[in-house]
Amino acid sequence: MKIDFHLYAITDRKRITKDRFLYLIEKAFDAGLKAIQIREKDLSPLELFRLSEQIKIMAGRYHAKTFINDRVDILLALDLDGVHMTEQSLPVDQIRKIIGKEKLIGVSTHSLEKLQTALAASADFAVLGPVAVTPSKTQGHMIMSSEQFKSACSKVKIPVFALGGVNTDNVRFWIKQGAHGVAGISIWMEAEDIAVRLKQLEKSLEHL
Repeated sequence: MKIDFHLYAITDRKRITKDRFLYLIEKAFDAGLKAIQIREKDLSPLELFRLSEQIKIMAGRYHAKTFINDRVDILLALDLDGVHMTEQSLPVDQIRKIIGKEKLIGVSTHSLEKLQTALAASADFAVLGPVAVTPSKTQGHMIMSSEQFKSACSKVKIPVFALGGVNTDNVRFWIKQGAHGVAGISIWMEAEDIAVRLKQLEKSLEHL
């Protein structure tokens, strides 16, 4: 299963109402979104399972990929497309033993060293950042310079997505620095009109 998407949408349902949240996701799929990461860390296992099931059903109607943050059990139970790990998650190579070669593994990284570790452990893609100040990242993550980002992308052979502070104004810039695509929450969830936003991003990314 290849990485055929360039916008990696990450969820944060607390930013909007529940009804608006599910509506926005379906509208995004309808507008061309190809991949979504369910990142709802405060939900109970059962609540997360039920939400993921709803999103998977919607994604299936549009042939979009569904990833879940950390929860390999829910990935397997619902037969999702992949799992997204952090630098504090179980090692990628161990996750690969559990889920097999057909499922995708994405990893959040914040340095070239962690990016290379993810590659060596058989991750399929990585998000790298933050590349700018963003409310979604806690203090403690150093902001990457464009030079650091570009250098890191040039040293690995997996798709890298720019994360943290990416917006419609700077998408092309990060693509030119070597990013395969962009990832984030605000970049899609805070759009006044999701169809218009994705059309803008599609133009910058060439393909969603």
